[in-house]
Amino acid sequence: MVARIAAMATYIGQTKSASGTAIEPHLDEMAMGKLVADEVLCKIPIDRSSITMVIFASAGIRPIFPSGAASITAHLGLNCKSFDVLAGCGGFGQAIEIASLMDGSILVVTADTLSRTVSPNEPSHEPLKLFADGAAAVLISHDALAGHRIINAFGETQPFCHSYYGASQGLVKRSLPPTLKPKLRDAYLNAWLSITRELINQITVKERPWVYCNQGDHQLFVPFMEEIKKDVQRIILTGHGHAGGADPWIGLMNHPLEQGQHAIMLASGIGFHFHGLLLEIGQCRV
Repeated sequence: MVARIAAMATYIGQTKSASGTAIEPHLDEMAMGKLVADEVLCKIPIDRSSITMVIFASAGIRPIFPSGAASITAHLGLNCKSFDVLAGCGGFGQAIEIASLMDGSILVVTADTLSRTVSPNEPSHEPLKLFADGAAAVLISHDALAGHRIINAFGETQPFCHSYYGASQGLVKRSLPPTLKPKLRDAYLNAWLSITRELINQITVKERPWVYCNQGDHQLFVPFMEEIKKDVQRIILTGHGHAGGADPWIGLMNHPLEQGQHAIMLASGIGFHFHGLLLEIGQCRV
């Protein structure tokens, strides 16, 4: 059974912050999620009643209650099963992996207004000034003859810093001791490297893939690129900031590949979830 991404849509905030990131002052997470959900279903001829599942994934910093998946399902006029995935900014990739293992046609949506989780008066939020707002949606089908083929997925969790993160009234709370920051940087780098190399080993042709990744911690891009540059074609850096799980898909939308090429969609979530998807590029409706 082959799972394909038959159609995809993305959205980034329509204005710029002082740091140059894309922010959305008018739409919240659910409004952006419904926007990309509508868009992705308009791109492909499908009877909406044939959709068997809706999955919504967000960073989870700003509480979404009731269920975001239920809200999107109601908006679309569906009566199918739905659920939410909360795994930080790595949740969208994990939701797509889950969907790829299910039968039927599954709509997976992510949306976050990360810029609203940052306080300009909080010194510990200085590294978060690249937080942005955005959304993405994909329609996964096991019957489609065209689309990006989901080849494999790989992930890991480094839970040692879990207790140093939190949220209060929708704002990020960070209390990571300075002595642990090098360990966290090493965890990020090693996780991204091991996931990328694991997925590269799944490519059966002699080809270096492109890597599309979260845009949050630019300090890690330099050592990551230095370590992996011989094994990949290019790592995509965008200028929109860090909009959560939508980042790799915004990158793929803005920097598309030719059919038959391979892409690794790499993500990290709240410092301890890491995930990657390997795609073979096909005729996806964008």
